[in-house]
Amino acid sequence: MSRSPTVGLPYFFFGTLLDADVLSIVLGRPIEPSEYHTAVLRDHQRLAVADVVYPVLRAAPGQDVPGALFSCRSLEEQRRIDHFESGEYETSKVWVRRRTCLVEALVHTDFDGVFQLLHAPWSLADWQIAHKRRYLQLCHGWMSDYAAVGGCRRDDGR
Repeated sequence: MSRSPTVGLPYFFFGTLLDADVLSIVLGRPIEPSEYHTAVLRDHQRLAVADVVYPVLRAAPGQDVPGALFSCRSLEEQRRIDHFESGEYETSKVWVRRRTCLVEALVHTDFDGVFQLLHAPWSLADWQIAHKRRYLQLCHGWMSDYAAVGGCRRDDGR
């Protein structure tokens, strides 16, 4: 399905939203692998955080963060993603490399001082082995209040 003309920039995912099962819960629909488009954010690193299982981005000249571009099908999907990321993250614009082109995208970056960084890399594969099953249960809870709040941002730290 093509993107609606009213839908904004694609998102650049670098953490748990790279997992189709997580994104399926967030959007309330199945995700096809073809909906993800490989991309790289230059001059950044993806870091693990103390006391949570999802990562943050930090500027890091010369380093790259592999991730994926995802285009929402509707404004409702954008609202659902923003709801999921609310509390700890704000939406920023970045330029990512997709094949040989630069593409402007939205990314969720953490608010200053919210997280204690471990200064260790974060791995999707390691997360899927160690934390995914429990995280999927948490995602259902985080998204369960989306309809109750009319798609408004939550303030419960997620």
